[in-house]
Amino acid sequence: MSHTRDPRHFWGMTHIHVLPSLWWENQPLVAIEAMINGIPVIGSDRGGIPETLGDAGIVLGLPSRLTPFTRELPTAREVEPWVKAIIGLWDDPTWHAEQSRRAVAESRRWAPEILEPQCIQFFESLRPSDARPK
Repeated sequence: MSHTRDPRHFWGMTHIHVLPSLWWENQPLVAIEAMINGIPVIGSDRGGIPETLGDAGIVLGLPSRLTPFTRELPTAREVEPWVKAIIGLWDDPTWHAEQSRRAVAESRRWAPEILEPQCIQFFESLRPSDARPK
């Protein structure tokens, strides 16, 4: 696919999102975008990926020897759980549909109507009590 400014084009063609990040991600927006679009995510256990996926997605470990600077490929044994998860989601429409449903449900955490009151409450809590509106 050529470059597109509208992510709906590539998310509309995506069946599974694989995120074997070697980096200590904070909160990968690409995982959130996939979940919002109902795409199951298989992600590594690095950084904030497990927390981002929450009750959705599949979190798999990566050997600590694999870093962004590693120049060795992972072994067949190391990638086996990843391949099994991909095949399972691809070949089992019922499991894929359940993972897709869970992705959308979990992505609701970032809906504006959910986040806005939380942000307002947080910032209101920072005001001195005498500056709060009555």
